[in-house]
Amino acid sequence: MTDRQLLCDDLGSIPAKHFTGLGLEIGALANAFKVGPGTQMHYADVQTREKLVEGYGRIKNFPTGRIVHVDFIIAPDGTITTPYRYDFLIANHVLEHTVNVSRALNEWMSRVMPGGRALVVVPRKSTCFDKDRPTTEPDHFALEAALDSRLAPIEHYLEWARFVDKVPEAEIGARANAAWKAQANIHFHTWELDTWVESLERLSEGRGWYPEETRLCCGCHLAAILRRL
Repeated sequence: MTDRQLLCDDLGSIPAKHFTGLGLEIGALANAFKVGPGTQMHYADVQTREKLVEGYGRIKNFPTGRIVHVDFIIAPDGTITTPYRYDFLIANHVLEHTVNVSRALNEWMSRVMPGGRALVVVPRKSTCFDKDRPTTEPDHFALEAALDSRLAPIEHYLEWARFVDKVPEAEIGARANAAWKAQANIHFHTWELDTWVESLERLSEGRGWYPEETRLCCGCHLAAILRRL
């Protein structure tokens, strides 16, 4: 374990301890991070709050009343339509839902002021419903970036149908094809701590940011504090 792979037993304490000023949280929904006093937050998501409440209201017992207001909309290509630059950014369990991880991280970090930080958290594969899936290898992200992927390839949906939905083999193709046509929102990528660290180190090369810390939090979250140069 390197000095950047720290053990964290309280993920929620990270922003309050380390981040102040003007912040942007992406995809907060009903679980916005607590921040310190005097900190101003903006929130970005793929839909307005009204649309999010309507959609998530179909999920039994989802706390729609806690869904935060949405200040800025994230465009289909991942661009965040905000004129601001931020002291810090938070993306909690968002990156695994992005088709092109390299593009997402570079877009997020472009919104952070020099010297600022981003907290990015993803689920640890072995502790969630992704546990039976292959771990996404770091080489995958280089290929993804080279192709400048904007639509999720059907391979992601085939894997999801087989290992998460546990669809019978004869039905996997049809299930995956339907999900692909709808570009359904799933976990497109999976990580364990070693691949998380390597992926971030390789993705940040020459990009004007770097992983300042990586953390295993509560045994089930993989977190990184990214620093803008």
